[in-house]
Amino acid sequence: MNTQAITLQKQYDKKINGAFHGIWSTGGIAGVGFSTLTLKLDIPMTQHLLMVAILTIVVSLLTFKFLLTNDKAPSGNKLILGKPDPFVFYLGLLVFFAAICEGGM
Repeated sequence: MNTQAITLQKQYDKKINGAFHGIWSTGGIAGVGFSTLTLKLDIPMTQHLLMVAILTIVVSLLTFKFLLTNDKAPSGNKLILGKPDPFVFYLGLLVFFAAICEGGM
């Protein structure tokens, strides 16, 4: 999504990438609000997840045509997979768990 935002930002005179991060945060708050509502209404988890899945599929299908097509860099680094440094691995694991906590806000 960041590459989409940066590609779109190049078409404007001002910086708009921060607005996309704000919209993402607003979506997170809306998701927490929806989850809270389903808990309040005693809706079973399977129905809740089914509603979210259906909404996600419908929105994805409706908005797919608006994605930018030329958002890939013409050149870049080749991905080389290898055994990570233990410090980097544990740091990445810590960041992963922090991201899970942030997602549950």
